[in-house]
Amino acid sequence: PADGAQVVTATATDSSGNVSEAGTRTFTIDTVNQQPIIASIATDNVVNAAEKLANLTVTGQGEPGANVVVTLGGTSRNVAINQSGAWLVSFLPAEIPGDTLQTAVTVQSTDQASNISDMATQNVRIDTVAHATPVISTVAGDDVINATESVGTITVNGTAEAGAAVSVTWNGVTKNVTANTLGGWNATYTSAEQPSDGTSTITARATDTAGNVNAVDGTRSVTTLTTPPALPVINLVASDDRINIAERS
Repeated sequence: PADGAQVVTATATDSSGNVSEAGTRTFTIDTVNQQPIIASIATDNVVNAAEKLANLTVTGQGEPGANVVVTLGGTSRNVAINQSGAWLVSFLPAEIPGDTLQTAVTVQSTDQASNISDMATQNVRIDTVAHATPVISTVAGDDVINATESVGTITVNGTAEAGAAVSVTWNGVTKNVTANTLGGWNATYTSAEQPSDGTSTITARATDTAGNVNAVDGTRSVTTLTTPPALPVINLVASDDRINIAERS
């Protein structure tokens, strides 16, 4: 018979031809164990430094009542699948492999009938290192913003890890930009967003594609000078602002 609940019945007939009532036995045929499912690990299958330090949780679905063996690196965890079909295990930071482009999490289950499932695999990338502090290039050519430059937009540019999200903050205004494939980025500030005269600091913070944030922000000090100098004073010419023939000669 196919998998499922089955009933066996039996009757006995004696030598006189008397027939007994039927005896029954209910049993289950179970020859299949469904392959477990692994949910996305660390949301995006990329483990960053913060996620590694917080212990890595791996979850998924499977046949209720079955036991699963979850393996990451050289460490395996055994856990029973609950009656809702869910399972969960955690790995300590020391049990998580070092940085790698790809490492496999494998899961295999054994159900209550001792059927062993096919192996399920989820590949993850482990990236726990933030790259170098982002660099802010010279602003306005000389890090000094004059009245003419201030009237227009000022472009702040620099470099960071390719693909990183860069938060640039100046005068309390933050611009969120993305570094291109070569690592270049730029953010523009309107006249209204720029600081008044004086010295100010621009900061840049980069978050890489794995979610690692630079430990130290990039900085650039700039000076804004938009107030013209005082009107120059011309002293008396020829002591009385009159030039006579002798003085002219």
